[in-house]
Amino acid sequence: MVLKYITCSGANEHTNIDDLLALVKEYPIMEIGIQVSEKKIIENPARFDWITALHEKVVTLKIAPNIALHVNGDWVQQFANRAIIPELDYFLTLRNGLKDCFIKRLQVNFLIGNNHRINFGRFCQAMTDHSARPIVLPYNEQNSAFVHKLHSKSIKFDCLYDSSHGEGILPQQLQAPVFKDCLQGYSGGLSADNVAEQLQKLSLVVKSKRAIYIDAEGKLKGNDGHLDLQKCKAYIENALSAVK
Repeated sequence: MVLKYITCSGANEHTNIDDLLALVKEYPIMEIGIQVSEKKIIENPARFDWITALHEKVVTLKIAPNIALHVNGDWVQQFANRAIIPELDYFLTLRNGLKDCFIKRLQVNFLIGNNHRINFGRFCQAMTDHSARPIVLPYNEQNSAFVHKLHSKSIKFDCLYDSSHGEGILPQQLQAPVFKDCLQGYSGGLSADNVAEQLQKLSLVVKSKRAIYIDAEGKLKGNDGHLDLQKCKAYIENALSAVK
């Protein structure tokens, strides 16, 4: 089992950019996860300004950190219907300090049967429209049939397994990667305190040379409800120690 990314989600306008990039420099395997939606960007200009400031710093330093946008809320439905989202499109056109995509992955957090009714044909085309970077799709009981149908059509994507639907609950049982040709991620309740144990359990169902990644957010927050970089550091260190 090989870790490709250790994702720390929830970086935002409350996160010090210099400290964040210093952590990335220390641990290049780290991926910065940034939550975006109409509510988080349009109704909250500070998030837009923070992402812009992060981009400017990355270009100035001539670096290429792993950064993923996690698309939520109304933007999911708009993405699925191939509607124009100017702010999202703007972020996706940005280049980093090495002239590569600033946003390296795009995660679309849809949940079939709840607030999202996804037209399969339009979604396939939306995936093609945004094929410049890997797109991460959530895999759970409600989405599984839809995701399998996409895979059967040879649509390329990364796959994030989280049975708790973003609620931060550890799974009762860890599953082997769903698809042989997709990068598989695992999330749900991960923290600095339990990541080593969870990776040890994963090693029992993931082949030794198989690349995966892990993603945490809720338990990386401090008392103020925002991302705590010290918790991120401990989470990364404990994860790396577990897979040595």
